[in-house]
Amino acid sequence: MPTGSTSFEDVRRQLGALLILPEDAGVSMPPAAYALDEVCDAEVQAIFGQDWVCLGREEEIPEPGDYFTTRVVGEPLIVVRGDDREVNVLTNVCRHKWSEVAEGKGNAKVFTCPYHAWTYRRDGRLLGAPYMDKTEGFDTKSCALPQQKSALWHGFIFVTLNPEAAELADQLSNLEPLVAHYGMDKMQLFTGAEEVWATNWKLLVENFTEGYHTFQAHRETLHKAVPTELTYWGHADAHFSAFYSPFSPDEPSREPYCPDLTADERKHVLMISLYPSLVLALAPDRVFYMCITPDGPDHTRVRWGVASYGEEFTYQGIKDIAKFYDLINAEDKVRLESIQRGIKSRFAAQSRMSWLELTNAQFGRYVARALAD
Repeated sequence: MPTGSTSFEDVRRQLGALLILPEDAGVSMPPAAYALDEVCDAEVQAIFGQDWVCLGREEEIPEPGDYFTTRVVGEPLIVVRGDDREVNVLTNVCRHKWSEVAEGKGNAKVFTCPYHAWTYRRDGRLLGAPYMDKTEGFDTKSCALPQQKSALWHGFIFVTLNPEAAELADQLSNLEPLVAHYGMDKMQLFTGAEEVWATNWKLLVENFTEGYHTFQAHRETLHKAVPTELTYWGHADAHFSAFYSPFSPDEPSREPYCPDLTADERKHVLMISLYPSLVLALAPDRVFYMCITPDGPDHTRVRWGVASYGEEFTYQGIKDIAKFYDLINAEDKVRLESIQRGIKSRFAAQSRMSWLELTNAQFGRYVARALAD
């Protein structure tokens, strides 16, 4: 069925069919799942409005008052280090006339609305509201920027707009043994950017967590370090999937690394997708990550970075490493934006997948569970 003539109900039926296939059947999601406004709207409500979403790294806000602003499915948020050094995620909408009270990033003793100067503490409590003293019944103590449910996981900051969501640590308990030795919470961010890619968010998740495209799209870059043919599979459950990309035998040792790592863990990159929004390439000496959120069906907001234990890598300078990831992203971006154009073709249809795309099948089942019911 051509993408242009496929309805939302058609997509739901096609996704539902994936749930009754064996996991290794290797059938993709339908192209219309990446193109229809109705599908994106449903994902915003059923996935990003309900599940845990990664916002960035804890070391981005190391001191009290350090903050950055972001959005989750249209909801403006402030991520701020409080006076008690805890991370708070606040709604970035004034309680009076709904202006955003903060922009960009920086350090703030208080957040002052630029419209009527209502002022809020770092925990969201209202500190002052000019000329409200004659408003009968107004009480500053009962007015605050709502705090959203948030959690830290190995240095990453997560939020959920669903107050009834299960605890993040409980959801990721099966992943814990795989990452426990890496010490990600001790790593420090040294490069990254915020970007908008002209592609569907699911395509970016799938691209990051499959081992199939590396030999072609990254022939002169990633493939030399982690050859496609060495890929082997790891683990999956309802909340994540993971596979392994071993280093080429002639690759130099990756240092500095956490002393807790086993000899085997020092020989590969662990590729992880934490549904729906965080993807990780976890190497012995660093983590490359992307925080991914939809901006309509054909655009994705990407907050990516690379964190490590220090800047004294044993085999490559930090500037060269930063340039390497810029190059990798550029190689992926041009391909994914091409795919986004291709899915709108009348000839685009569901396809068979390689065994190297097993994680895409697992991710497709996650999306199907959310939308097909």
